[in-house]
Amino acid sequence: AEEQQKLNLNTASAQELTELRGIGQKTADAIVAYRESNGPFKSVEQLVEVKGIGEKLMGSLREHVTVGAAPPADAKAAAAKAKPGT
Repeated sequence: AEEQQKLNLNTASAQELTELRGIGQKTADAIVAYRESNGPFKSVEQLVEVKGIGEKLMGSLREHVTVGAAPPADAKAAAAKAKPGT
């Protein structure tokens, strides 16, 4: 029950993005506009490049969003990092 569905930054609509805590309509629109002009997000960390998203908001969003399929090696490393000692 702990594994909740993460929102994919590359496929989510502005409407879906506003459901994230801390993301209003203006920021959701900025995320979509960033994606349209720069192509798909390569990493969740890239979100800080979007106007209106700072390190603090990025920190709270990180566990709720994804950029979709990552290369297996990266996914494994990220999973190991996410759950230390398991």
